[in-house]
Amino acid sequence: MIIRRFSAHHRKENCQAVQNSSQPSPHNVYLSVQNKRSSAITILSILCLLLLVTTIIFGLIALQNGLQLRQIRNGESGYDREKLAFMMQVFSQFGIYDMPPSDALTDALLAAFISQTGDKHAAYFDREDFALWQSDLSGDFSGIGVVVAESLDGVGLELLDVFPGSPAEQAGLRVGDILVRVDDLTYQTDAYAEFVNAIAGEKDTTVNFAYLRDGAEQTCTVTRGKIVNRSVLWRIVDEAPGNIGYLRITGFDEHTYGQFKTAMESLEAEGVTGIVFDLRNNGGGLLDTVCRMLAYLLPDGDIVSVHYGAEVMTDYTVRCEDSKLYLEDKTEIFEDGKHELTVPAVVLVNGYTASAAELFTAALRDYAADGLISATVVGETTYGKGTVQTTYPFGDGTGFKLTIAHYDPPCGQNYDGVGIIPAPEHTVLPDEGQEDTNLYRLTYETDAPLRAA
Repeated sequence: MIIRRFSAHHRKENCQAVQNSSQPSPHNVYLSVQNKRSSAITILSILCLLLLVTTIIFGLIALQNGLQLRQIRNGESGYDREKLAFMMQVFSQFGIYDMPPSDALTDALLAAFISQTGDKHAAYFDREDFALWQSDLSGDFSGIGVVVAESLDGVGLELLDVFPGSPAEQAGLRVGDILVRVDDLTYQTDAYAEFVNAIAGEKDTTVNFAYLRDGAEQTCTVTRGKIVNRSVLWRIVDEAPGNIGYLRITGFDEHTYGQFKTAMESLEAEGVTGIVFDLRNNGGGLLDTVCRMLAYLLPDGDIVSVHYGAEVMTDYTVRCEDSKLYLEDKTEIFEDGKHELTVPAVVLVNGYTASAAELFTAALRDYAADGLISATVVGETTYGKGTVQTTYPFGDGTGFKLTIAHYDPPCGQNYDGVGIIPAPEHTVLPDEGQEDTNLYRLTYETDAPLRAA
C-alpha cells in the first residue's frame, strides 16, 4: 500500500493520492525534494547495527574505488570492529532484552549511516518506502484514482480530484464527495492513515464506500485498477480578463511530459493569449522529464549543465537543437517539427517549489532575460535545491538515494540554498488566512498569487 508523500521541507498540501506500488526500473536520475522516514533508533540498535556496516555497505563502496573498499574490509576507515564485536557479545550474553530482528537492524543501520553523511537529500528506503519511491517516480500505481484530504468539518475524506477514466469516476464518484466509510471502517480524524490505507489496494480487488453528497449518504462499490498519476491540470481562467490559460504541474514523473504536451496543445487550440504555469508546492521529479518539457517550450539552446562530484563521472550539458534533445549520452527526437512558446507566460512559485520545478522556472526566466521568450516569475522565493540525486537498489526490494551532482540553469548561476527570487514588484503572498489552504480548494477570488499572475 502506498500513499504519495511529501517532505517535511516541502509543504504537505494535506492531500494524498491513494495508490499501491509498482516496480519501474531503478537508477532514475531525478531532481526532487522527497520524504525521509525518520527512524526511532535505540542506543542498542545504533551500537549493534554499526557492526554490520562492514558487510552491508560493500555494494555502495564498490561504486567508489577499490582502495576505500579494502579499507572498510580491513577496519581501516574508522570502524572499530573489535570494539563493536565485543559490545555485541556482551549484549547477547548479559542483556535482559532480546536482540532486534536482523532486518530491523539492517534498516536502522543504513538509515543511521546516511543520517551522518551530511547529505540532507539522501535517504535509505526499506521495502515499503522503496516501492513508494519507485511508484512516485514512475507515476504508475494501483488504486481507485483520487486525490483526498480531510473534509473541512472533519467527518471524512473529501475527493479533491477524480482522475478521468479512473475506477472512481466509473463508479460515479465526483469531486466534492466525502468518503465516510470504507468497507466496515468508519472515518475518524485520529485514524487518518488507517482510513487511507483501507482505500488503497491491489488491482482487480473491490472496495465498498459510503459517502456524503449534498449532505445525503450514498454507497458504491469500486474495483481497483491500474492508475496513471495526473500531474498536469489545465483550464481557461474564465474569471480573468483576456483569454488566459492555466496549467498546474504537481510533479515530474514518467507520464508528465505526455500530459503537458496534451495540455499545451489544448490551450493553444483555444487561442490563449497567455499561460500561467503553476508550480507551487511542486517538489520536483525526473531530470529527463523536465528537460523534455523545456525543450518543447524553448528555442534552441542549453537547458541545464550537470556537474558531478565524482571524477569518474563526466559532466555534461543538456541541449535542444533542431528538434532533438541531447541528454547525456542519449539523443532523441522529442517533437516532429518545431515548437516554441509564443505567448507571454508567468511561472507561479512559492517556498515549496523545489528542484526540477526550480529548473523549469529558472530556464524560462533565463531565456526571457535574453529576450528569446516572454516569461515572468511571480510569487515567493523558491525552496533552493540545485542538486541531483540518483537511486540505487540493493536487489532485495530496498534501496537508497544520494546526491551525486550540482546542476546549473541556462544562465549558469546555481541557486542551491538560495532559491529563485521573484522581482520585488512580482513578489506576491497569499491572502491572509489562505497561507495553508490546499491549492485544490483555492478559487480565483481567494488566490491572490494566481490573480497577480
